[in-house]
Amino acid sequence: MFSNKIEYIPLIDRQQRLVAVASFKQQPIQIGSAIIDNDNPVYIIAEIGNNHNGDIELACRLG
Repeated sequence: MFSNKIEYIPLIDRQQRLVAVASFKQQPIQIGSAIIDNDNPVYIIAEIGNNHNGDIELACRLG
């Protein structure tokens, strides 16, 4: 599945949660100035969305 355009492949479990990232290269991943490797394995990316469509009860259930 790797190619010149695809360097990383997200690996997800049955609950659709990201559990790892496959890479053809043995280099660390760099996002801006942050480096993800064996010494710095965690990087959290938050996303804000409007999946609740303004419904506060639905928003609480989604949280």
